[in-house]
Order: sequence, then C-alpha cells, then structure tokens
Amino acid sequence: MVCHRRAGKTVACVADLVDAALRLKKPNPRFAYIAPYFSQAKDVAWVYLKDMTRDIPGVEINETELRVDLPNGGRVRLYGADNPDRLRGLFLDGCVLDEFGDMTPGARRSVPRV
Repeated sequence: MVCHRRAGKTVACVADLVDAALRLKKPNPRFAYIAPYFSQAKDVAWVYLKDMTRDIPGVEINETELRVDLPNGGRVRLYGADNPDRLRGLFLDGCVLDEFGDMTPGARRSVPRV
C-alpha cells in the first residue's frame, strides 16, 4: 500500500490477517505480521491484534509469544526480521511484511514463502 503516515495501513493489514485466519478452511492456518524489529512489531501491531480478537469466543491471547490462537485452530503471530534465523523453516498461509525496505537483505531471504 502506498498511503500517508497514520492512514491506517497497519490496522487494515492486521484486520486482513485475522479475517484470513478465521476464514481459511485448512487445518491450523498460520499467519504472521513481520516488522523489521520484534520490538517494532510489538509497539506497532500488538494492541491492534489484541483489540480485534479479544471478543471472539474461545480466543486465546498469548502475551509472551505475541500470538493469538483462534477457535478454529488459526493463529496470528508477530515476528521481527531482526532475528532472521527465527523465520527459517516457518510455514505460513499468509503474512504481512511491514516496512519491507527497512529489513536487511539477510532477513528478506529468510522470510517464509507463502
């Protein structure tokens, strides 16, 4: 998306991740929001993810792992590209790469293929 600062890009992307995780009919759908830094993902998207899912019956919010487990087995989790080894080997059904241009080339190569 090309939008001005504070246009709601993060809110829209987190909402799309939650929607997709709830609608996908595959078992245990996995979705991720990836920012250049883990702390940035937490600061920018964590409150939105919790607010959007808190009233869903059966949802489990894991503060330690910045993860939301949905009642259909779906999961949305936040990651930082500052630890590229953490991204290797992940299988994701979809992800949002926020501020992709600010990620290191090594991190860009480690981002899971969807």
